[in-house]
Amino acid sequence: MVEEFDGTFGRLSTGITRPAWAQFHEMVSAGAVAFDWDGIQQFADGVDQMIDGRIVATDENHTTVVQLDAFDSTEYEIVIDPGWGGAAAFVSAVRSKWAPRDAS
Repeated sequence: MVEEFDGTFGRLSTGITRPAWAQFHEMVSAGAVAFDWDGIQQFADGVDQMIDGRIVATDENHTTVVQLDAFDSTEYEIVIDPGWGGAAAFVSAVRSKWAPRDAS
């Protein structure tokens, strides 16, 4: 679920049109922007820049298992519930995606 969002979209593949931007923010404020895995990937593909925001992932009991916070589009914090069964796989995927590349 997108709990907060301030940013820019490059292509609005999520069905959010530019005239609907204010409506999107109202939906975020109301807690009405929730995605399944495919939906969040489409949403992320359309975002050019996340300036400030929070996206949370919940399990079937609506317990937050992952929380991503963006601050001024320069700093990101990912908090993972260590008790979540998918935590180790998620951490591994994040590390492999964002590990520093060998300069040689």
